[in-house]
Amino acid sequence: MTNPLKKSIAVAAVMFLAGAWCVFAAQQNLPKPSSRECLGLMEKGEKAVKAKQLDAALACYNDVMKREPNYAPAYFMAARVCSMKQDNDQALGLLEKAVQIKPDFTVASESYVKLANHMAHSLNVENQPDKAVAYYARIVNMPGVDKMPKNALTDALYNMGVSAFQGRLYDQSVEAFMRLAAIPNIEIDAKQNATFAQYMLGLDFSILNKPEDAQPHLAKYVEMADTEATKAYIPTAHYMLGKNEYEIVDKEVETIKNDKAVANVEAKAKEVAAKHAAILDHMQQAIAGNPGIEDAYVVLGNYYYLSGDLDNAMKAYQTLIEKFPSSTGLSDYQAFLKRIEDRKKKPAA
Repeated sequence: MTNPLKKSIAVAAVMFLAGAWCVFAAQQNLPKPSSRECLGLMEKGEKAVKAKQLDAALACYNDVMKREPNYAPAYFMAARVCSMKQDNDQALGLLEKAVQIKPDFTVASESYVKLANHMAHSLNVENQPDKAVAYYARIVNMPGVDKMPKNALTDALYNMGVSAFQGRLYDQSVEAFMRLAAIPNIEIDAKQNATFAQYMLGLDFSILNKPEDAQPHLAKYVEMADTEATKAYIPTAHYMLGKNEYEIVDKEVETIKNDKAVANVEAKAKEVAAKHAAILDHMQQAIAGNPGIEDAYVVLGNYYYLSGDLDNAMKAYQTLIEKFPSSTGLSDYQAFLKRIEDRKKKPAA
């Protein structure tokens, strides 16, 4: 059975590459081949395409490429034939060569971007985002892409970052989104992409266990989100901001516990927690925006416990147990609630 996605790619390629050779060359202001022989081969190839003699047409264009290896239009026309034969990887390689030879070859550049996007999209549909990354990267690294309409580069970087994230290639995702965020005037020209890029960078750095690096990007996302679409992940961003902040606190407290010079670990831990009170605001906003974020209640309860506010720690864990009775962590929650209760019963030293 024919893959409908592949079929759409082939049809698109035929549409953007169609037209008699001489007319096409004139419209695109393309130079003619240096020799009469090559000009004749280009016209012969066009006639073969019209007659649906694709192998013969490709042979003509290949002959031109051998005779005049820097004649970009021959690669472009050969790409048309390869697309008609549904050999899209070969077509993309030929278009890439055409653009390398002649970066201002507009129709070749546009065709290259269009075909690479189709191929990447096909791989994403087939649940192979890690393989899609390479096609978006080819757009990003294409000669002259910075001179095309800006969305060609910004969309490719954004899609590359998302595909890398979905494929668990987090370092590549960071690279793509950082490049996107660094484009001049990106917050004006493509604000939605720029906004989500900040959110994705926050997720990437969080997963890479770099909470300090994640925080400014998550905060920037919350600051930039100003439409219904971009505000969708604000509760999650607040949760991540609070969770990352708590992890920073937890590391500090762990250092204190291992420091024999600290006489009163509990008092010192409360002091550290007090400096990170923003955790409370982030978790409360996360829960208000999305009460289904289970771990937000965990972090909230743990923070209260660390800061010595046992009453609120108990309330957080009681709410957690009530709201998520089927959670796989239920027994752990119940055990920690008992620990809080026991600590509250313990007389103050």
